[in-house]
Amino acid sequence: MGSIPWLADIQDLSSAELGFLFLAVIVGCIATGFLIDLILRDLGLGPAPNGIIGLIGVCSGIYLRYRLFAPYRADDVILTIGFAMGCAFILFFALGFAKSRFQ
Repeated sequence: MGSIPWLADIQDLSSAELGFLFLAVIVGCIATGFLIDLILRDLGLGPAPNGIIGLIGVCSGIYLRYRLFAPYRADDVILTIGFAMGCAFILFFALGFAKSRFQ
């Protein structure tokens, strides 16, 4: 985790800024959960679990990005966003496949 350059910036936030960041992550998760629930319909788990799965996918994508590639590259933002969205997409694809296969 020491290879993620912006993780030190998050640790240096004040309590109000950290609270605002935490609230923004929660609201983003719930909004993503509702969007994914709208897309997946019966194959999803509901807004809150879908938001949690999306957050897990994004966090694991960011971790894999910094684990597999050098952290200081010219395409840092594009690569990080691609890994974050790709891992979340793979998790939701697997969820939809598993629920349609075993229903």
